[in-house]
Amino acid sequence: MYKLDRFTYFGNTDNRFILTKAKDLTINASYYYVSKSVSGVMEFDPYSNLSLSIRKTFFKGDGEVTLIGDDLLKSLKYKTTMQYGNQYVYDNSYGDSRSIRIQFRYRFGNQKLEGARERQKTEEQNRL
Repeated sequence: MYKLDRFTYFGNTDNRFILTKAKDLTINASYYYVSKSVSGVMEFDPYSNLSLSIRKTFFKGDGEVTLIGDDLLKSLKYKTTMQYGNQYVYDNSYGDSRSIRIQFRYRFGNQKLEGARERQKTEEQNRL
């Protein structure tokens, strides 16, 4: 009988920083860490990820541009070991998850319509 057991820790933090009084410039920082872990007969080495984004709003909040960076420390590497019976398998992979993206959003139309999303009650609902 082959038995693996290990205490595994997962930690995550997500922080938002507002840089201006008008709240039109913000930074988000997100980081997570997974310690050494076990799944079946496979052992996984620790891995982590750091993501940052900077967002600027304009046109009275209707438009925004966001710069997003993911896996900035190039630490999202998966190392797996499996030793069972007379087999030994080792996998060291990195899927190149580093990326930088620019996102643009704009809200068209009148966002200030009063009662536009209210539903009218039916006669049956008013009776109850």
